[in-house]
Amino acid sequence: MENKMAALQPLIGDTENFLKTNLELLKLKAVNSIADLLSKFISRLYVSAVLLFSLVSLNIGLALWLGDLFGKMYLGFLSVAAFYGLLALTLKLMQKSIKLRANDSLIDQMLNS
Repeated sequence: MENKMAALQPLIGDTENFLKTNLELLKLKAVNSIADLLSKFISRLYVSAVLLFSLVSLNIGLALWLGDLFGKMYLGFLSVAAFYGLLALTLKLMQKSIKLRANDSLIDQMLNS
């Protein structure tokens, strides 16, 4: 009986090493996935911030220009606000479609990495 146990000892040790290695590999894959997602988020955040500042400046310029054309500054700002109100309403009506596309894209990205 002791001979059988002695013969199983290397197998038990190899199995333990295999499980430890697999656990370490899973940890490294998780860290890699999280780092990839965070780096994409941060880089997109930087680009979004620059675009936001550009868009705000552009909108102020557009509102001032339209106000000059209409003869009243407030009409330029009201027209720009009305445009964004219509855009927001359109996006609200398309919310389910946008959510489904974003969800599919995220799942596809997570499974392909």
